Amino acid sequence: MKRIVLLLAAGLLSVTIMACGKETEGAHKDISENNESRSEEASLGTQTEVMEEAGQEEAAATTEEKQKNKYQVGNVDNFSVNSKIVAAFGEEVKSVVADKDFEALADLAAFPLYIGFTDGGVSVETREDFIALGEDKIFTQELIDAIAAADVDSLSASRAGFSLTDTGAPNIVFGVREGRLAIQGINY
Repeated sequence: MKRIVLLLAAGLLSVTIMACGKETEGAHKDISENNESRSEEASLGTQTEVMEEAGQEEAAATTEEKQKNKYQVGNVDNFSVNSKIVAAFGEEVKSVVADKDFEALADLAAFPLYIGFTDGGVSVETREDFIALGEDKIFTQELIDAIAAADVDSLSASRAGFSLTDTGAPNIVFGVREGRLAIQGINY
């Protein structure tokens, strides 16, 4: 509404100036600048709305999506990952295992995920298949103890990734998968 009133007032002002025989160039310039200013304000309003919508979408992102973005390392191999990032991921795995947070462990994993049980290994193809195994089968006391005692500051890279353990087995192996750090294997 204000916009229409301003445009009408500007139009009347232009006609009045022209009728008086005065120079209209300055008036047209002022009107153009005023219109540009309003266009910029409208554009900024639209940009703000888009940014707010993006913020809401980001807030609605699943834990899994956030986890995937948290440890992005790009197209590098295990040998090129910064040791601080490796240690931080290792600490997160330790925390999840200590809390027996099965959903969070699934969020940290990349699928297919190899699980080397004592009676044989399996390749778990999806997050849903992993959850179906049940936390009691995954969170054995031996695994919990081995992960709790692991030193994240002394992890060394291999082609398979980083082995988080205190004794060798059981362990959780993580490494670069599709540009991010993720759990690739759990061994007993």
